[in-house]
Amino acid sequence: MVRNKGFSFLVVLTLGMGIGATAVIFSVFNTVVLRPLPFPQPEQLVRVREISPHGDLFSISDPNFLDLRETNQSFSHLVAISFRSMTLIGDGEPQRISGMGTTWGLFRMLETAPSLGVTFSPADFELGNESRVTIISHGLWDSRFGRDPDVIGAKLNLDGTSRMIVGVMPETLRSPIAADVWLPIVPDPASNRSEHRLEAFGRLRPEVSLTQAREDVARLADHLGSVYPQSNAGWGVSLVTFREWLIGERATRVAAVLLVAVGLLLLLSCAGVSNLLLARATTRQREIALRASLGANRSRIAGQLVVESFTLAVLGAGVGLLAAVWAIPVIQQLETSPLPRLDAVTIDGTVLGATILVTLVVGLICGIAPALQVSSRDLSAVLREGGQMVVGRARRTRDGLVVAQLALAVMLLVGAGLLTNSFLHLLRVDPGIETGNVLLVELTPPADAYPELSREVAILYRDLLAEVEVVPGVTAAGASMVSPLTGIRPANFVGAEGNVAEQNDMVSVQWRAVTPGFFDALGLTLIAGRFFDRREASSENSPFVEGDPEANVTVVINQSLAAILWPSGEAVGKRIMWNSPTGTAMSVVGVVGNIRDVTYPEEQGPTVYVSHGTVPWPTMTLVIQTVGDPTNVAGAVRSAIWSVDDGVPVPLMVTMQDALEGTALSGPRLNMLLLSMFAAAALGLAALGIYGITVYSVTSRTREIGVRMALGAGPGTIVGMVLSRGARIIISGTVLGLVAAFALTRFLTSLLYEIRPTDLATYGLATLIITAVALTANYLPARRATRIDPRVAFTTE
Repeated sequence: MVRNKGFSFLVVLTLGMGIGATAVIFSVFNTVVLRPLPFPQPEQLVRVREISPHGDLFSISDPNFLDLRETNQSFSHLVAISFRSMTLIGDGEPQRISGMGTTWGLFRMLETAPSLGVTFSPADFELGNESRVTIISHGLWDSRFGRDPDVIGAKLNLDGTSRMIVGVMPETLRSPIAADVWLPIVPDPASNRSEHRLEAFGRLRPEVSLTQAREDVARLADHLGSVYPQSNAGWGVSLVTFREWLIGERATRVAAVLLVAVGLLLLLSCAGVSNLLLARATTRQREIALRASLGANRSRIAGQLVVESFTLAVLGAGVGLLAAVWAIPVIQQLETSPLPRLDAVTIDGTVLGATILVTLVVGLICGIAPALQVSSRDLSAVLREGGQMVVGRARRTRDGLVVAQLALAVMLLVGAGLLTNSFLHLLRVDPGIETGNVLLVELTPPADAYPELSREVAILYRDLLAEVEVVPGVTAAGASMVSPLTGIRPANFVGAEGNVAEQNDMVSVQWRAVTPGFFDALGLTLIAGRFFDRREASSENSPFVEGDPEANVTVVINQSLAAILWPSGEAVGKRIMWNSPTGTAMSVVGVVGNIRDVTYPEEQGPTVYVSHGTVPWPTMTLVIQTVGDPTNVAGAVRSAIWSVDDGVPVPLMVTMQDALEGTALSGPRLNMLLLSMFAAAALGLAALGIYGITVYSVTSRTREIGVRMALGAGPGTIVGMVLSRGARIIISGTVLGLVAAFALTRFLTSLLYEIRPTDLATYGLATLIITAVALTANYLPARRATRIDPRVAFTTE
């Protein structure tokens, strides 16, 4: 190995690339798919949601949650939570933090104890007491209090309310239950059963299966439907495990595809190294024959070759692990929405064990071919032949390995091509909104000064937007309760006035409260009617009270909803019934085009836009269109907001393009890049394989080529002779790879957008690439063969 540094370096580098990539992707697969969730008995944890008569999933209402908690026979714990942004007031600028309101029993359900202090007590959930205490996260304890062990009993000003810290949760408490602060909440049994605002989670009793629990909640849902037909008729309850919810089929499929891809790359590396070792063993035939003549038996010689391959494999594994340790933090910095828990990926004991096993298998695979070749060779004949290299079976074995390399490379090329083509289709999608010069700023004002759905909230955003609109460089400014591309999707039911007799006649819609400038700032297309005017957004209007028959509410709807409710008529001037056939009638004043934002790249479903003056939602996202680079006005926008109220926290601002890159495009881009890197490596290894086998073929046939040239064969004849053998290998490997790719790429269907896994253009391009690279790798040594001097060839041993 030391005397043949170039050969050893090439083998170690090839194995290091294969083993290192395997270690990285297996560590991702292990964390995302195999590693248990960070809770005791996670298989007992379920997410609880309500199912509408149309099959849509909703959060759960306060009264329904209370009834379910009191009457079920399946859960040892059933809790509800409510996510909310909060303003932490203290020294310096106000800080926006994540808060989570929870009913009694959350931490008992998770079986998670605090690092310091205690969790909530039943007394904290008595009416009037729920605002006095809080539990903080390990991160907030670190950043705000410097890990002060005496933090218990300290006060936090959250939304203007002073709360005492009673506990600090451990650092291991992660999503979906992670927050900066936890607060007690008490569901209201008198609230509207159609107001779905709580997220519910439960832990099944040890003796209850998921199927039994689903049957139990189905009976309870039917009972509620009979008792409260106006709000609950036809509604059901959905139970899914935490694993199914947090990881899901798509993330599992993405991780599995990457694991298969890196497995193919590893096999390709093994094939390449086996070919190199096989060729080297052939050139060492005289040495090995001499060892045999000095007393070494076949098993000892074969063992020596296997030990050599194991040594190279161990060195390759060391290089690969070093590369993996470097690569994992790089991958973790990427936005990767399809892969949850990526921040927890590490080279742990499982990954090390798998890497050791892979190294042993690789060493055996790479060493077994040359060992078998030696054990089947007549070593005495080698000495009699004066050291001339024996071909035949060894050549067929090497050719077969190159065919396998080419086939694997074709499979990876086709997969990478499909994902690249799909990504290009995503880039060409027209979202129907302005994504270039738009700045997004999410705001949550302090709740003590701006109560939810109050006139004060409407006045605040009216004044904020008035100041932002006059900032130099701003051309339009508005706000929406749903952040474009990244927001939630609040839903409700509507029906055309006069055409709905019962709840099942209603249409499930998304809805969002917006200010008048929202449509211009986002560049929505007006199809008919008009946008909201300043009067409809005026703070003088009373906030909308659901069910008020006298409410004068105007709405803008999208094309999708207009086509459903009035397929052959004009929508402007008509009225929709909100939430129920007897709900509030709302007048349609405008119809806008469908967009692709929160559901990108899918087209938006039926949507209703309500004026923010009617529904003054506190947490809003400012949508600011600018003349040039949106980041140039960020400082002036922050100053404009604080000129109205310096108690409103202003977090980091993002451009619409960054939001698009970081959400809708991040996952497909990651899939494409990783598989493309595998494909590029496979292509290089395949080219190296066919180059090496051709060089070896030319070297082993030096005498023959010299004789042919002495008898008059020209350079073209020699090149054609060498290329014809290489062409047969290339054709065999390409055909085999295309057939395998055609059979296996159907597993990519869920990862592709507007492209079929059998796209002929992609298969054709992959064929052209592999053929061009392989022919080039084959031509270079063929060209060298024409420079052989016949006089030298006759003296070649």
